[in-house]
Amino acid sequence: MSNTAQPKPLVVVSSVSDDEEWLNAFQPHLDILGQYGDVDVWDENDIAAGSDRYREMDERMKSARIVICLISADYLSAIRSFESFDYLLEQRQLGGLLLLPILVRPCPWQIVPWLKRIKMFPRDNQPVSTHYQGREDEVFTEVVLDVYSRLETLETVRSVKKTAVAVAEAARRIVTEEAVPAPPAAAELPADVREDIQHLPETGHKLFGRTRELAFLDAAWGSSETNVISLIAWGGVGKSTLVNRWLERMRTDGYRGARRVFAWSFYSQGTKEQVTSSDLFFDTALRWFGVEGFEQLSVWDKAERLAGLIRQEPTLLVLDGVEPLQSGADFDRGVFRDGGLQWLLKELIRDNSGLCVVTSRVALADYQEHLTKLPGTLVVHDDGTIPAWPGQRAVQVDLETISPAAGRDLLKTEFVQGTNAELEQATREFGCHALAVSLLASWLHEIPAHHVSERQRIVDLDIPDKEGRHARRVLSAFEELLRESPELELLRIMGLFDRPANTALVESVLNGDPILGLTSHFDEDYKSTLTSSLAKCRRLCLLARSSEHRPDDVDCHPLIRDHFAAQLAEHHADAACEAHRRLYEHLKQSALELPDNLNDMMP
Repeated sequence: MSNTAQPKPLVVVSSVSDDEEWLNAFQPHLDILGQYGDVDVWDENDIAAGSDRYREMDERMKSARIVICLISADYLSAIRSFESFDYLLEQRQLGGLLLLPILVRPCPWQIVPWLKRIKMFPRDNQPVSTHYQGREDEVFTEVVLDVYSRLETLETVRSVKKTAVAVAEAARRIVTEEAVPAPPAAAELPADVREDIQHLPETGHKLFGRTRELAFLDAAWGSSETNVISLIAWGGVGKSTLVNRWLERMRTDGYRGARRVFAWSFYSQGTKEQVTSSDLFFDTALRWFGVEGFEQLSVWDKAERLAGLIRQEPTLLVLDGVEPLQSGADFDRGVFRDGGLQWLLKELIRDNSGLCVVTSRVALADYQEHLTKLPGTLVVHDDGTIPAWPGQRAVQVDLETISPAAGRDLLKTEFVQGTNAELEQATREFGCHALAVSLLASWLHEIPAHHVSERQRIVDLDIPDKEGRHARRVLSAFEELLRESPELELLRIMGLFDRPANTALVESVLNGDPILGLTSHFDEDYKSTLTSSLAKCRRLCLLARSSEHRPDDVDCHPLIRDHFAAQLAEHHADAACEAHRRLYEHLKQSALELPDNLNDMMP
């Protein structure tokens, strides 16, 4: 066996001379990555005097495994000077290259085709120069940690070809749970593929311990027998994140034979069961499928018409968060109260040329005779197929927890200190609950030394696990950490809503005399304070990151909303009443006089 040392992966920082200021600010972080990340880091400061700058950068970029681009108007106008750039985009599509853009200065990046498909740093897509002035280290630290977390998986991803055979091979190699790397962005979709996935909720970018579930979904899509898969778990375990990540992988592969992809969320991360019918879903879906004159049809006729359209071509249908349309009563828990959705799923279980993926907090009680229930560990054969269980047309997968190993890796992403055994024990103590462990990681990161033993300071709560006990323990600790701050008041404001709020609604609460306990830490320039508070709460994982589809939405996990709603009711009831009065006045002015659709009726 040869003892020749393997070369280290090369990380290249691609920039232009106009952004030297930002490259220099980034340099100390890159030095740490080079020292401790077992990688070679190269940037234009390494170009020898007298060398051809563009030629040398071209050569380095062609050899790189990771390219970090400092995005500005000058960079985007000069990028075509790099002959290697088309090659880089091709390698990224094949999975052999990680391309990470950092928006350092304002520019119209949204109109650049290759760039608008890639996740940008900072996560809120705001320029470092204008929105992170004096806080540049926050952005550069996040980039380096993201690079570091992906190094171990990059070589494996590079060798995977995007074919059905490769999917089976990847499934066979899944032997341990690990952090799931983000997939490369897709090229333009094939001309015969149509998609609409913008109705899904925006979810966090971190996904840990779900490699088997991803492989299982891959195999289910390739199965000719499985028609419907339901992913069942209480809130906070990452059902929607799992589905979003799988859709990203599918999109990277041109959706693997699917001709139509349609996704819808009934829950939209709300805390109360406010959605009472599937009307808006059926109207939107039928219109998207090209049907006209359906308005007078009954909901059952709409369901049957939609099922027939889905069967015509291989279709991937995603129904996220259907629990608002299910019964929560003990005697008929999980039974659909909506006849249309009940009939649609029954038809698709019976016959479906593609796959329907459903997520819910409650098992689909209407179809128990058809469901094959899969607890805990999922099985995928070496050839990438799933076992042929009797009645496999509908499969139910329970996703209540993440593994201690996955929790360990999640804690490490926030530089939480401790042995592997200590980190895994902490995960167990917080119920192996994905949201609770994620919040714990963020909370520990704010504590000096970041040691996992600090979790002992978090008190227990006398509430059932199914009501989010472990997550709410950490939220109580965050209340103490954020006391007397606009960030804490912003979280309380989120408790006023049962669904995503837009910034106009939040500002309507802030606009006026201070409300003790709710807006008293926002001054007259409340919009500026709101912007910084939103950024901090998103960094702490207390609020969802900004959605590219709904950039004005302010959202958080329903357990977080529930927690602060309870705090309002118990400790700030008068403040909540005044806030609701302001919301009423705002909605009274903004609602249309005669709305003609459900969307316009929402205000």
